[in-house]
Amino acid sequence: MIRPALRALLISSPLLLASCAWRDSVVVYLTSDARGWVLRAPEDEGPAPAGFPVLKKFLGTEKRPFLLFHAGPWLSGPPESLPQRARAAAECMAGLPYSAAALLGEDLELDPAKVEKALKGSPLPLLGSNLYLKNGKRVPFAGRSVTAPVGGTSLGLAVLTAPRPDRLAWPKYGTRYKFEKETYETELALKEMAAAGAGIKAVLLEIGEGEGAIDFLKYFLGHFSGRLDLALVRSPAVTKRFAYKGIIVLPVLDGLNRAELKPGPKGGLADASHKVIELDAEKHGSDPAVEAMLDSHRSGVQAALDRVIGTLPHPLEPGKTGPSTAGSWAAACLRRWARGDAAIFDPADIRAPLPRGEVRTGDLYRALPGENNVVFVKIRGQELLEFLRDSAGRRLSYAGISYDAAKGTGEADGQPIQPGRLYRVAIPDSMVSETDYAILSTAMEFANSRHPVRDTMRWCLGRRQPARPAMAGMEF
Repeated sequence: MIRPALRALLISSPLLLASCAWRDSVVVYLTSDARGWVLRAPEDEGPAPAGFPVLKKFLGTEKRPFLLFHAGPWLSGPPESLPQRARAAAECMAGLPYSAAALLGEDLELDPAKVEKALKGSPLPLLGSNLYLKNGKRVPFAGRSVTAPVGGTSLGLAVLTAPRPDRLAWPKYGTRYKFEKETYETELALKEMAAAGAGIKAVLLEIGEGEGAIDFLKYFLGHFSGRLDLALVRSPAVTKRFAYKGIIVLPVLDGLNRAELKPGPKGGLADASHKVIELDAEKHGSDPAVEAMLDSHRSGVQAALDRVIGTLPHPLEPGKTGPSTAGSWAAACLRRWARGDAAIFDPADIRAPLPRGEVRTGDLYRALPGENNVVFVKIRGQELLEFLRDSAGRRLSYAGISYDAAKGTGEADGQPIQPGRLYRVAIPDSMVSETDYAILSTAMEFANSRHPVRDTMRWCLGRRQPARPAMAGMEF
C-alpha cells in the first residue's frame, strides 16, 4: 500500500520535472514599435505611451539571464526632429541593456543619409541583414547579424525585411532601400553566427501585408530546416506560437515581447514560449534618470515642430471622394517649384487637412507623413493623353493640365495637348513605385530631384506672392 505522502509525491513529480526542465532557460525581450516613447508624432492623440523609463524599472525585476533587442520602428516621425529623436532614443537604449536595434517598418521610409548622420556615434548596433542602398551597396550603418552571450549559451540574430511576400522575385525595392533575397542573406548571417559560436540561431523577420505571408514564411523556414532554431516574426498573419520544419516561430507584437527559450542539451533550442507584457507605470514605476534625459531632448524637438512656416487663408482638405482642395494645392505647388508644364499629385498621400491661418511644421508633417521626393518627367503629348485617359477613373489632382473623359481630349495651359510635343511634368515618387501608374513606362526621360515633397510644400507656404489658385479659395 502506497503511503499518502509518497502518492502525493508521485502525482506531483511530473509538475516538478516540468518546472525543473526550464531551470536553465534564458529570456529574450523585444520592444516593438517605440513611436511616442521619445516624442509623440503630431498625428497621435491620447495619453503618451509608457516607454523607456518604465522599461528600465521592469527589467530590474527579471530573474532569468536575458537579452534585449528593439524590433523597430523607433526613428520614424518628423524628419525635422530626427536628430533630436535619434539621439534621445540612442541614449535611452545605451542606458538600457539593449544588444541591438532593427531597422524595420516606417524607419525604412527615412532618407538613409539623414539616418546615418543622426545616428553617428551611437554605440548601439543596428541590424538590417538584407538591407541595401539603391545603388547596390550595403547600408554602411547596419550589420548583417549579432551574436551575444546569455546565460550558459549565446544567441545569434539576423534581421530581414520581406516587403512583398506574394512575389518571390529579387531584388525588391522600397522607397529608400533595395531588399536582397532573404534566404541568401540568411545564409551569410548563419555563417557569421557559426563563426561567433552562437548556440541558438534566430532571425527577426518582418513580412509585409499580403495574402502570401504564411506561404512565404513556410517557404523561408523550409529552406533552413535543421539549421535555424527560432523565427521571431512581425506580421499580421502570425499572432501565436507554432513550429514548422523543426523551427519554433514566435510572434512579435506591438509593445514588450518576452520570449523564454529552453536551450537543447547539445545546443540549439528545445522549446520556447511567448507573451506580451504591458508596461504600466503605476505597476512597475518609472526611472527618474531616464525621464530627465528624455525631457532634456523633448523641448528642442517640440520647438522644431511648433515653428510657423506659413499661413493659409482657407483650410485645405484632402477629402475622401471628389475634388481635393489639398491635393489640387499640392499639385499647383509642385508645378510652381519644378517650373514645369504640369504636375500630378495623388491626394491619398495627404493624411490630414492643413489649417486656416498659421501653419506649423507639425501641421505639415501631420498632413504629409510620407517621405516622398519630387520626380521630373519628360513625356510626349500622345503618351500624356494616354495616361490621362487611363487615369480618368482615378482620384488624381492636376495642375497645368486637364482632361475631358467624355470627349477624350486634354489641354495644357488652356491649349490642346499636342501629340508630338514634349511636356515637363512633376510627380511625387510615391507614383513611381506604384505599378498602377504607367506614366514612367512611356516617359522619354525622368529624374529624381532628391528634393522632398514636404520641403516643396514648405517652400510654397512660405512664399509671399500668391500664385493663381488651382481651386477656389486656394492660394499660396
